[in-house]
Amino acid sequence: MSEPRPFLTARWANLVLLTFEAPAKLVRAALHRELEPDRWSGCTHVSLVAFDFRDTRVMGCLVPGLENFPEINLRTYARHQDDRGVIFLRELVPSRLVATVARWRYNEPYQVLAMRSSTRSGDGLVTVTHRFGAYRLRAVGSITSSVPPDSSVEHHFKEHTWGFGTTRSGRLLRYRVEHPEWAIRELRDVDYDIDFRALYGNRWGFLNERTPVSTIFAVGSEVRVYPPKAV
Repeated sequence: MSEPRPFLTARWANLVLLTFEAPAKLVRAALHRELEPDRWSGCTHVSLVAFDFRDTRVMGCLVPGLENFPEINLRTYARHQDDRGVIFLRELVPSRLVATVARWRYNEPYQVLAMRSSTRSGDGLVTVTHRFGAYRLRAVGSITSSVPPDSSVEHHFKEHTWGFGTTRSGRLLRYRVEHPEWAIRELRDVDYDIDFRALYGNRWGFLNERTPVSTIFAVGSEVRVYPPKAV
């Protein structure tokens, strides 16, 4: 049997991950019943992830309005048997077309929000700024980068092969995401102005008082996302 064709290919560029410890009960409530939380050092976490889609293709074809755009998502981490993956709690994009395609094909919690991103390089540094609604995220890192070891906290939060979700009928949904291991930049500065309660609801308001336990600035790479399957 031939390998399935990727549904989506793109380059994900300059990913900034702000990871917070979160109560296990809250994380568990966000997971399908067949999943278990994926813990680091015994704790459960959520991450705010900001990045840019570049050179996006759907089934190998360029779709006007889908080629280049920023995304910001809030996600948590889960296991299905021996497979580690991510669960998206909410994904923000500036395009109604992108959100519609993602909700239709993957039943993902996409929402549309006015947003823009910019990237600037100079003096050995890369600066990425995201503005979304009334909020802002800025990260500064080195142009040089390296791949952290498999045992590192950076590897744990940035490297996942699976995305998990739920079908409209309540079945577990799995889809494969392929990319080489991401190198990370040496982080020089990060600052953000985000009201998590206003953006994601009262249950996530506690993040307004939390400090990230991990902050990662990954270079990114070409990515292939395969069609989802219900299990």
